[in-house]
Amino acid sequence: MKKPDIDDADIAKFLSDIFTDIRRTTPVFEGMESKALAFRDGHDDYVLRINRGNEGFLKDAYAHTHFASEHLPIPEVIRIGEFDKGFAYCISRRAPGRTLQDFPEEELSRLVQPVAATMRQIANADISNMRGYGPFGSDGVGRYESWRAFLVGIADPSHRDWSKFDGAIDRQRLSTYLRLLLRWAEHCPETRSLVHADFGSNNVLAAKGEITAVIDWSEAMIGDPLYDVANIFFWRSWLPCMEHQANYLQQQSRALASSTALRCYQLHIGLHHLHECLVAGLTDDVAWTIARCEQLVQEAD
Repeated sequence: MKKPDIDDADIAKFLSDIFTDIRRTTPVFEGMESKALAFRDGHDDYVLRINRGNEGFLKDAYAHTHFASEHLPIPEVIRIGEFDKGFAYCISRRAPGRTLQDFPEEELSRLVQPVAATMRQIANADISNMRGYGPFGSDGVGRYESWRAFLVGIADPSHRDWSKFDGAIDRQRLSTYLRLLLRWAEHCPETRSLVHADFGSNNVLAAKGEITAVIDWSEAMIGDPLYDVANIFFWRSWLPCMEHQANYLQQQSRALASSTALRCYQLHIGLHHLHECLVAGLTDDVAWTIARCEQLVQEAD
């Protein structure tokens, strides 16, 4: 989904209609789908995000309400509403710190333990009032009846129509990936835990050696917490912060190297990202993702 194209002047006017003492605005990292900036009103710091839909924002609010704690910092959502022309906006409190991917590589080693501890906090979050598996809505209900149903759904034409991209990717290679995923999914446990599903890099903030915020819960789901580990492993060659974290996690658990579930989840993440890139027409990202999926398959032989 393409991010909104909105003039800075329109954003400034919008904010001035809500807040009375805006001191400054500064750009912050933007995701693939949201336009974002930080601003100060009086002595309080906030982040404004604008998207084409509000579901991700509602999940951020849900995450703060149900999971935030001293050891799992999640920014409070102050306001969600309609910006203009059907766009949705979200105003949340700004957490101190930088994203993991913004840290110099020489500083990453002191963050691997705090990041791992935060991952454990996510996995141990109380989801007793939630139902289902897979991605959940702002009502806390997952879309699938089982974890395996979520995993294999990526090969279901009713969930992902791969046929429309026959000219953009090698159909035989894709069929191999999907076949392997279906086979590996048989070995994945029916675990019910909170999964961030896009953990690391630009969605974790840190300062002074501590994690200060876990943000963007739009992809969050109910399932096996190993999926968050898999996300770090899948992207390890893309970003130094992911490589450092993957190395640390491997040192803590040698069994990860031979985990069929970990391979399955990495391939699932790759296929999900591949589909998103194909839809968006991101040719370079398509090529990188296919190469990464191919590497996973070759390593499994």
